[in-house]
This record gives sequence, C-alpha cells and structure tokens, in this order.
Amino acid sequence: MEVVGNHLEAEAARREANLNEFDLFGRSAFNRYYYAAFLLAREMMRKFNPNWRGSHQGLPDNIVTSTAKVLKEAKRRARKVGDKGLEDKCGVGVYHSHELAELLRNAYAIRTLADYEPEQLIQRNDKGGISLGLIRISSAKHWPSQARRHIGEIEEAWRAANGI
Repeated sequence: MEVVGNHLEAEAARREANLNEFDLFGRSAFNRYYYAAFLLAREMMRKFNPNWRGSHQGLPDNIVTSTAKVLKEAKRRARKVGDKGLEDKCGVGVYHSHELAELLRNAYAIRTLADYEPEQLIQRNDKGGISLGLIRISSAKHWPSQARRHIGEIEEAWRAANGI
C-alpha cells in the first residue's frame, strides 16, 4: 500500500494544473498511507490472536484494551517478582500500544475526510507540498513507518512477556 501511496502522491503533484485530478490523486494517496498503517496493525493483532476480526474504527481501542492490557498485567507481575528488565520492556510496549492507537485514530480521521468529504479539497501548502485540512501528506507518508516502529516495540514486549 505504501508504494501505491507514493505513486499517487507523485501523480497528484504531476497533475497540479488539473485541480480535479490533483484532488483525486492527492486524497487517494492519503487513503493508501492510512491503509498501509492499518494493515500493519491488523497483522500485529492477528499474530497475537489469529481469530481477531476488528473494524477500522475499533482497531485503536482493540490495541489498547487487549494488547496494552496484557502488557500492563505482565508489567505488574514482573514488578511483583522484581524483574526490572521485563517490567521496563512491558512499560515500553504499553507506551507504544497507546502511541499506535493514537496514530491510527488520527490517520483514520484523515482517511475518512479524504473518502467522505469531497468538498474539502486537497491543497498545496506553503512549502509546496500537498495538504488535506491541517495534515500534510509528508506527515501521512510516515504513518506506515511510525506504525512499524510502534509495532516492533509492542511485539518485542509481547515476546518478552510471554517468554518467546
């Protein structure tokens, strides 16, 4: 999805003279960057629970109520037995669970704007980049890499908490 977002972003820039095409390709790029981050998070959830089936809107809360909850409990147990290393690792996992959830909430809001609010046009921002509302596409482009970083920390804590 990320490569598609990059292509759509470049295509939007090439079509700047045609405002309709600029808008269509630009909003589609935001959409693909969101889906790239979403699919990464969904894959993580399915690693932890192969039967997990959730929604776009519900995924952030699922991450907090399941993943962060399990890691908080593991952190509590580690503290109880004096395993400072595991306690710290689980704390980092909890933090990144909340960060991933917030990233997905924000990205979902922009994806929804891109998909369902066509009157909100894609704009050229003051630095020559593409924006939708207050969000620059240069920020959206980083959603997948930020999701990967958060997921990496969460999975590391999960493995440590589960002795894997």
